[in-house]
Amino acid sequence: MKKLLGLIGLVGLLVVLSGVACCTKPPEELAMAKDAVKKAENACAADYVKSELDKAKETLDKANTRYESGKRWRRCTETKNLSMQTIELAKKAETDALAEKEKAKKEAEEYIAKLEKCIEKAKGEEANVYAKDEFNQAVAKYEEAKKLFASDECKYNQVKDMLDEAHEMLKKSVAIAKAEKERIAEEKRKAEEAARKAAEEELKNHPKEWTVVKGECLWKIAGYDKIYGDPFQWPLIYKANKSQIKDPDLIYPGQVLTIPRNVSEEEVKQAIKEAKNRTWPVENFLFDGK
Repeated sequence: MKKLLGLIGLVGLLVVLSGVACCTKPPEELAMAKDAVKKAENACAADYVKSELDKAKETLDKANTRYESGKRWRRCTETKNLSMQTIELAKKAETDALAEKEKAKKEAEEYIAKLEKCIEKAKGEEANVYAKDEFNQAVAKYEEAKKLFASDECKYNQVKDMLDEAHEMLKKSVAIAKAEKERIAEEKRKAEEAARKAAEEELKNHPKEWTVVKGECLWKIAGYDKIYGDPFQWPLIYKANKSQIKDPDLIYPGQVLTIPRNVSEEEVKQAIKEAKNRTWPVENFLFDGK
């Protein structure tokens, strides 16, 4: 019986000693686990499958802690087990990250192509003219996103977010441009309407035509305030209507006479001079000549 107990004690002692000997240095699995986590990080797992990478790193931390502070007779086995779990989690994170990265890259490329078309469309809406600041900000954000796409494969999702932001900027620039063009068009319409009314009023107060009524003559017509306000300017009317006035002393009711406008100061002076120096059929025919 004593021999049996002694044998059991010896075996137990050997197990303990073997356990201690096993973990005099970190097991290979722990180093492999660290390498696996590093590979997952290099595959951009932190950007595409962060929760998976965090789980692998958490398990790796447990393996390190177990090795550093675990009970001697268990830490070797438990460290190995946790390291193997870490390797499995890290490999999955790496595989999933690579798949997500490829998917994000394809989507980012589609976003870039789409935004290029949106930029051209915004130009067609003249956003680059009527909303220049907003349009330029959108283009700058687009260029920044393209630069990031080309330089960092871990940031494809960020590229998409930046392109979404640029797209919203473009939409805003188009809306601003549309509103600005409508405002300008409305101002132009109002200006044209005001000009039309002013022209109508001007025509009403200073007509370009005059229909002769009974008792009128060129002298009298030229003297009206809405014509020239000066009867001595009647030669202006006569010269403009020679085709239908054979004798400036004879005009007839119903005749539609052209009233010259925008005549020069020299033409007015010349007309007045002619009127005052004209020889009338009889003395003092229409005025005393003073």
